[in-house]
Amino acid sequence: MVDLMTDAVTIRLATRDDVTTIAAMFATDLEGGHGDTADPSALPDYFAAFDAIAASPNDRLYVAQLDGLMVGDIPDHADPFDDGQGQCQSQCRGSACGPPFSGRGIGEAMMRFAINRAR
Repeated sequence: MVDLMTDAVTIRLATRDDVTTIAAMFATDLEGGHGDTADPSALPDYFAAFDAIAASPNDRLYVAQLDGLMVGDIPDHADPFDDGQGQCQSQCRGSACGPPFSGRGIGEAMMRFAINRAR
């Protein structure tokens, strides 16, 4: 069990090198409806999606790590001028945490990160 009082979750921008690990993490998520991401033929779609995110000025993909091991991911999307008077709206469009780590506060840490980033 992960003890978040002693083990620090770090969150950083994802890189293209993370795509395979993210897809493998999705493949273990039986409830997330991600499809068969364990199928190697799905990887080009994940790389294309990552490239689109990386090229967008409004989108970011972050990964959560615990002791250097990727344990989750969180996408972030900013809509400039979406609200009244030109304010920007930030949307966290879901987060995923690998099943061995779910229920241990990592998702909460990722959501806190998203909220602080939006502020």
